Amino acid sequence: ENGQSYSEENTEDGEPSKEYRPTGYPKGYPSVNSLKIGSVINTVEAGAIEGIWRPGGDDTTFRNDKVVWGLFYADPSKVTWGSRENPDAFVKIWFDINGILYVNFFHVSVPDIEVFSDFPMDGSYDLKGTTVLHDRYIRHEYKWK
Repeated sequence: ENGQSYSEENTEDGEPSKEYRPTGYPKGYPSVNSLKIGSVINTVEAGAIEGIWRPGGDDTTFRNDKVVWGLFYADPSKVTWGSRENPDAFVKIWFDINGILYVNFFHVSVPDIEVFSDFPMDGSYDLKGTTVLHDRYIRHEYKWK
């Protein structure tokens, strides 16, 4: 702005913010290998709305790790800025060959987004957290082997 630049440095540890606790409970989406993920996007104009999952793709690394990625976005019928082309949270799922599942949530926009995961899928979320503007990254870890 006005020819000036500004940057801010944040240290992200993957732990959810302690000051913001999720209050929603999304229907969620089955993802891969019995993993269920979900999100609740807290909006000013419509309140809490469930994020819509848009799968991006998947691949296998040279070591044979399974990687899946996608994004959550706001329902365009509930908020004017919602669009499948306007991500609110990116997700990277990594099944490491050493038996650890990493579910990584990266906050992109809006004030706060509640994120949830369930592995193996049994009907209730095992891990959850809220991403906020000053704490954008949450990592959920599970043993899968």
